[in-house]
Amino acid sequence: MSGRTSEAIVPDKNKISQKTLDAISRFAAKGCSPDDVYTCTRDVKKQINPSVKAHLLRSALILLSLVTFNQDIFCQTPTPTATATPSPSATCARPTPGVCVSYEAESDDNTLGGSAFILSCPTCSGGLKVGYVGSNDGTLQFNDVGVVATDNYTVTICYTNGDAVRYALLSVNGGQGMPVSFPSTGSFQTLGSKQITVTLNTGCNTLEFYNPIVGDWAPDFDRIQFNCPTCTVPTPTPTPTPALVRRASVGDFNGDRHPDWVLRNAGTSQTAIWYLNNNVFIGGAFGPSIRAGWVLESAADFNQDSHPDYALFNPTTDQTALWYMSGPTFIGSAYGPSLPDHWELVETGDFNADGYPDYVLYNANTRQTAIWYLHNNIYVIGVYGPTLRASWNLVGVADFDGDGQKDYLLFNSGNHQTAIWYLAGPTFVRGAFGPNVPSGWALVAAADFNGDGLPDYLLYNPTTRQTAIWYMDNNVYVIGVYGRTLPVGWTLVGQ
Repeated sequence: MSGRTSEAIVPDKNKISQKTLDAISRFAAKGCSPDDVYTCTRDVKKQINPSVKAHLLRSALILLSLVTFNQDIFCQTPTPTATATPSPSATCARPTPGVCVSYEAESDDNTLGGSAFILSCPTCSGGLKVGYVGSNDGTLQFNDVGVVATDNYTVTICYTNGDAVRYALLSVNGGQGMPVSFPSTGSFQTLGSKQITVTLNTGCNTLEFYNPIVGDWAPDFDRIQFNCPTCTVPTPTPTPTPALVRRASVGDFNGDRHPDWVLRNAGTSQTAIWYLNNNVFIGGAFGPSIRAGWVLESAADFNQDSHPDYALFNPTTDQTALWYMSGPTFIGSAYGPSLPDHWELVETGDFNADGYPDYVLYNANTRQTAIWYLHNNIYVIGVYGPTLRASWNLVGVADFDGDGQKDYLLFNSGNHQTAIWYLAGPTFVRGAFGPNVPSGWALVAAADFNGDGLPDYLLYNPTTRQTAIWYMDNNVYVIGVYGRTLPVGWTLVGQ
């Protein structure tokens, strides 16, 4: 039912009496088909005053013509529109009424769609939660929620939310979504609870959370529970904040269209360029030494002379600088913009397609990223990027899905998981997991090493100084090869 009411428009000069309307209603209730025009009209004529027979005959014929063109009117039952929502399972546990029962968001019984995926959450039940629900993509559906009788039930939603307020729609058994607001819990690692009332059917039910507005996110979900009025918050074991993962600097320094590596000597602060053809070492040259207090964060062509330059950051003064290079040779320098407190320069990439590399900034306290658009060394404007989840680090910027937009390459040094966050400018669109990196290895950069137009992973083992390249097709591992082992005292990621 659409919820809209139809109005019958009748000219004033042809007003129809209540008796006439009653007769038409009886006519409509007879269940006529378009083929019964004559019979139905004759039967109606017998029930009405002769003075209005002609007018009612015309009215009846109009009604029957409407039946001919719209068989949903009077004579047919509309066919329900098919829904893509799966039917609830016929078999599921039906807890005893009044007993506390909980359903974990990360359970294998649930359905995660789009950008939604499981995240670490030390304060959550089971140490996990589901995030990135919403933005017209990510969905979380709790399956097999069982009850013994159809009734209204109070559900407690355990969630985390570091923003002021977030919103979601909740659809029960594929029905229309009801809006639910989720106030801030203080951070994305602090649990809060929200209680609402839903109608559940006897047997098994589904509860799906989503947000159809692009850019609007639901909170992160820990679990839902019944007959449990509060979300018990376990006392977390303090864990040290993981050190920010360092990245390799990669660029084509000799103009042969193959990415080369910048090596660093931790003892002397000397840099060197290793020229590569795919994974094969073909030569090397010393580069300039990095000044004390400064960190080499990236290599990109800031002055558009077709030579990659060094992008440097001083974490003590928050100053940035560009060292302009010609191959491995230092030819000049310029200060870039100074960063706000608690922010660090971590990567570079052309996010607005103007031909100039931009800064990617990161705040370790909030895990927020930002993009500063530059014209050479000049700050133009800045925008916020997506917030990284705990234990994840940004290690590369490249276009993995071939849409012309730079994406974030992420690495979790705790569980060796990799992931790609697809962006449209600074806006998170969706995410996908990549392959896990073996223990002892780190993902340190992304670049197209084999010239197939697709970015690849650069791996580094800091203990053995061994390098490797994993050839990728978007987020899918294709094959891996070893690169050359670095000399003693040299590293791909040292400061």
